[in-house]
Amino acid sequence: MAAIQVHVTRQHHHAGIRRSKLMGRSLLRPAPAQPAVMPITNCSEMWQCPLNAWGVLLGDRKLTAQAWDGAWRCMLLSGGEREVDLAQCGDLVSASRRYFPKRPNGAPND
Repeated sequence: MAAIQVHVTRQHHHAGIRRSKLMGRSLLRPAPAQPAVMPITNCSEMWQCPLNAWGVLLGDRKLTAQAWDGAWRCMLLSGGEREVDLAQCGDLVSASRRYFPKRPNGAPND
């Protein structure tokens, strides 16, 4: 029985080390008062980008762009996804700079 408890303890220790690198949070804890901006992309360290597309997500808004877009696009997600004026996503444009130094078309993200 003691060997099983040691094994479980080791798993928790390793999970704690990796937890700091994950974007999510435990669903067992209360939701934060202000949700965090979450980067979204079709690219990863494991898979190449077949078509550059990325952005950020916060609440019911999404800032997104693809390789052929000249600028970011602001999408309102409540009531069905629809594009709105980019000014409604000004805070997301600023937040996107933490994750993406360039837009998918290769232009600087400024």
